Amino acid sequence: MQQEPIAALTVGAVARPPATETLRGVVNSVDQSQNIIEIRLSTDREEGFKVQDGLIFDAVRFGDPVTISVQTISGARTIVRLLKE
Repeated sequence: MQQEPIAALTVGAVARPPATETLRGVVNSVDQSQNIIEIRLSTDREEGFKVQDGLIFDAVRFGDPVTISVQTISGARTIVRLLKE
């Protein structure tokens, strides 16, 4: 009598969370209609980031020093966490 396997193991790709990058800068502009916050990262570098949680717009203003955690989500660099300094 041959026994059936109880469970088969499937070997495949393991889903990994997106890599997170932590950056510090100053809020340069807030564009809620486009869902973007532009951060001045250094004297010669500014970058616009998508915002994952719209409540962030209520927390920041031009000139606020911030630390942000960024992930690439659907091809766009996106703020997933923001702390005012």
